[in-house]
Amino acid sequence: VPTLVPTSIPTSSPQPTAPRHIPSRFPTPSPTVSCVDGTYYSNDDNSCISCSIGYYSFFNNNPPYPTQCTLCPAGKYNTQIEASTCIDCDIGKLSSSDRSHCKD
Repeated sequence: VPTLVPTSIPTSSPQPTAPRHIPSRFPTPSPTVSCVDGTYYSNDDNSCISCSIGYYSFFNNNPPYPTQCTLCPAGKYNTQIEASTCIDCDIGKLSSSDRSHCKD
């Protein structure tokens, strides 16, 4: 019979090294979320919301889920909704305050 405490005599089967994760028969309070990059999860209406131009989001379907989009950093921009990255401005250009384009 296997034991949890080490013994000097071998046991008939290997000992568990880590707890096993067995699915619960009961639903969890958290929803199963499956959004795409360039979106964020809205707790208010349990849906995926697209990021606006100048914002981005990387959604990897692992908690914690993004609950808002992030403004592109200074010196970067994007011109598409549902962007997962931002584009570097050309050398000598600055991004606009809404990060929708670059300017002199």
